[in-house]
Amino acid sequence: MTAAGVKAVLLLWDKTNNKLAIKAAPRGDRNAYAVTILPDKHAGSLRAKSFFNHIGWNGSRRELLTATWNEKEKMLEVTLPPELLAPKAAGI
Repeated sequence: MTAAGVKAVLLLWDKTNNKLAIKAAPRGDRNAYAVTILPDKHAGSLRAKSFFNHIGWNGSRRELLTATWNEKEKMLEVTLPPELLAPKAAGI
């Protein structure tokens, strides 16, 4: 994403499997969230509080989660731990 100059992303939520996907958004997409990726770093930030509230994320601190690249869909995918999701959002 860094090499592609991504400035905004779409956030996709699979409630059944607790999976979150991050996909580059086209310029001007009204459903996109701003993203900042630090040059020469393997980290960035995403300003999407309303989305995380919507899915029931209740992590009180930063979490390190393993993500995988889905080449077919051109997006980054991660499974969120159910213990960090509100029961309704986690399908409980």
